[in-house]
Amino acid sequence: MYRVIIADDEESVRNRLKTMVEKFSDDFMVVGCFENGFDTLESGSHLEPDILITDIRMPYISGIELIRHLKMDFPLMQFIIVSGYDSFDYAKEAISLGVAGYLTKPVSSLEMKGVLYKAKDALDKQLQMDLSIKNLEVKAKTSMRFLQSEDLNRLIKLKQIPANFANKLVEDGIDLNHPYQVMAVYDADSDELEFDRQDLLY
Repeated sequence: MYRVIIADDEESVRNRLKTMVEKFSDDFMVVGCFENGFDTLESGSHLEPDILITDIRMPYISGIELIRHLKMDFPLMQFIIVSGYDSFDYAKEAISLGVAGYLTKPVSSLEMKGVLYKAKDALDKQLQMDLSIKNLEVKAKTSMRFLQSEDLNRLIKLKQIPANFANKLVEDGIDLNHPYQVMAVYDADSDELEFDRQDLLY
């Protein structure tokens, strides 16, 4: 479930947007509503939001400045602007900030649903990317390293791998002077190299 905060200086708009967001699905939960940009920045940021829906013209801090500040602390956060001003300059600034959507008031449920799910898709992709990176990191720690026999011999001569590993190769009848391609398996959590004859490729 993605956490949503709303910033607008009109209470009726805040309430309508909150009702609108929460009726779409269980994918979204409104965790805070604020009447100005300052309160949103001071209190809303502690709510660990995923999506901000904000007006542009608000007391103390504008919606544009609010987005700029929040992007520094929440680089993956998605932003939706809801404004009563259909201004090209505002739209241009919004595009430069990479907002998920720029909607003009009054906002229809269909419009809001469209940009909310656009924001959700962006968050889903980032989450999937983060999981993929973590999986790659785990695999890297336990990955198999392929060494040409000459490289393995060089390591043995330099005494950079345990001697018992070299002895084990010889005991298994592996001629290190032969141009085999050897696949060694290294356990990153162990001080020793372990292998089975089945792990050697000829």
